[in-house]
Order: sequence, then C-alpha cells, then structure tokens
Amino acid sequence: MRILRLFSLLFVLMVFIMGCATPLQMSIQGNETLFRNYTSATVGTFEDISEPVGNTDEQRQAYKDTLKVVCKTFTEYLTQEIQRSGIYPTVVKDPQSPSESTLIISGFVHKYDKGNAALRFLIGFGAGSSLFHATIHFKDGKSGKILGTISNNGSSWIGGGSIASSQNVDVLMRDAAAHVALELLRVRQN
Repeated sequence: MRILRLFSLLFVLMVFIMGCATPLQMSIQGNETLFRNYTSATVGTFEDISEPVGNTDEQRQAYKDTLKVVCKTFTEYLTQEIQRSGIYPTVVKDPQSPSESTLIISGFVHKYDKGNAALRFLIGFGAGSSLFHATIHFKDGKSGKILGTISNNGSSWIGGGSIASSQNVDVLMRDAAAHVALELLRVRQN
C-alpha cells in the first residue's frame, strides 16, 4: 500500500513538473475573419534580431552566421507545414509581386540557443535548455499591412531525461511551424 502511495505521489509530481515546461501557446492576435479572404500564401524571410552571443568577435560572427541558417531553415519548415496542411492551394517562398489574394507570412527570430543535450538529460530543470523564440507576422499581400501575429517562445522540456535531451532547436522549430499551420487552419475553418 505504501509503494502505491509513493508511485501515486511521483505520478502527480511528474504531471506538475511537466506543466512547468514552456508550451507552444500560440494563437493569432488580430482580426481572424480577414484570413478567410486569401487564396494563396507566401512564406517570406525571417530576420534575426537576437542579441549576438559570444566573448570574441569571431564567436559573435559565428552565432550570426548560425542564425542566418536558422532563419532560412524555419522558413523552409513553415512552407512545408503550410503546404502539407492544404490550407492554401498555392504556397510559395518569396514571390516578386504578391497579389491582393496572397497572405504573406514572415517575421523575426528573437532568441536561439541549441543548449546541451547531456545537461538536459542528466540534470534537467533548465540546465542545457534549447530555445527558439520567434514572432510570426501575417500580412496583406498588396498593402503589406499586418493582419495578425503569433509569438512563439519554445523551449525544451524542463523535467530532464530522454524527453528533454531529444528536444533540440530543430524539433522546436518544426513544432512551431506545425502549430502555425494548425492555427491558420483553425482560423480559415471558423
């Protein structure tokens, strides 16, 4: 009986700790009815606006170079997820002149940290956390007016162990892209 209580307590504690992780809580902030008017989407570029990390100029430059790749990769993931979802019949990257029926999706990367998988596995509780923070803007193709925004503050699971160690920045970017596509689908279907 005592062992059953101990396991029950551990289960409740695990559920509580899982709730401490940073979830992807995304919803479009803006007039959702405007999103129904678009028949195609363009995934534009994402810009790095993060603070450079490193003690030397070479380290800061290496970080900036890495962020260029991260921004390009996130653009690819967003394009793939929106195409896969079938929300819009046409999804392209960076067209020259979008039409008024085109929704432009672009934004900024605020924070990136690949973290340390060994620390996430062995210690947890934020040690070695991987981070991917971005702001995604939805704009009118003709006017460029921002119609809505999603803020993503993804980080690896705080609890440690194999779950946390497997949550690298690539996983966080893919999750963010999938959630953006799901949110667009939700808005289009309402």
